[in-house]
Amino acid sequence: VGREFECLVPDAEATDPIQPFPLKSEPLALVYPLNGSCFAKDEGYWKFEVCVGQGVRQFHERQKTVHDEVSLGSFDSAVRDSEGRLRQIFLSGTFCEAAKAPRRAEVVFNCSMTKPVIISIQEPWTCVYTITLSSVFGCPFRKKLNTPESKALDLLSEHYGSCYFRTQDYWTFELCYGLWLRQLHEGEGGKETVNIGHHLQRYNPPPDSNGIQWDPLRQRAYYSQIFQFGNTCQDSQNQVRHREAEVRFYCGSSNISLLARVDEPSPCSYVATFFSPHICGHPSFNSPSEINVVECYAVPTSKHATAADADPQLLKTSEGQTPGPLDPNA
Repeated sequence: VGREFECLVPDAEATDPIQPFPLKSEPLALVYPLNGSCFAKDEGYWKFEVCVGQGVRQFHERQKTVHDEVSLGSFDSAVRDSEGRLRQIFLSGTFCEAAKAPRRAEVVFNCSMTKPVIISIQEPWTCVYTITLSSVFGCPFRKKLNTPESKALDLLSEHYGSCYFRTQDYWTFELCYGLWLRQLHEGEGGKETVNIGHHLQRYNPPPDSNGIQWDPLRQRAYYSQIFQFGNTCQDSQNQVRHREAEVRFYCGSSNISLLARVDEPSPCSYVATFFSPHICGHPSFNSPSEINVVECYAVPTSKHATAADADPQLLKTSEGQTPGPLDPNA
């Protein structure tokens, strides 16, 4: 018909397109999206600044010039306390004559669905500081439940600590399991990064907010996770809203984990398709089909067109077999 198509043909010898987190430990990985970001709060004469994973300082600002700067510590470690809250420890700050020791600080992450902000600064002991930062990344993990959904989530936790990539036209999509989905582009004008959404459902999700769903097209189950509070954009009604995405995890073939597709069915709303071998052990998910079926999409005419412009086509891949539901498991 004169149209160009792109097809997904899984290679049994292929390796995972993954990248480990620079910070593998759980407390550090959870706030990785904030790493290097700085947040400040005025307290009278002093302004306190927390740079997550780097350092804490206090200083006096006059006419946009920094005066009397004092280091409260450089990043040392991260732990979770008995209440499940994340705490970052900062040591070896500027020497304190009153305490005869270097200053040090502890940053406590409180749970909040708003943007990160410092909500309190305390000095419980001389030159020892406790700073509370409100952020969604401070929310505790959901409690484990003995349900089919929680068992599926436990199987998918094997992906924790890895990022998966998929290049489509202008954008490269990055899914870091349990944390975020974003799109990237690096060109002559520099690097563009658009946050599509953060995975907030790990924080005590309502029972009906995620779990096992049924795909009538593929005739198989998938596990759904919702990613929210991405960068803002204009939707189809010209309203400004946050980007969000649904990531659908299907049982995948062999030992290959694959971010197969990211579509934008409507402005600001995305659907990502991911194939995982780990979830195949769950009784609710079908084993990969032995019939080789290739999944194809029409290539958009413009490199800036969204993935929603691509329509799926079924191809016959095994002699004597008629096309069936979409299934990239070759």
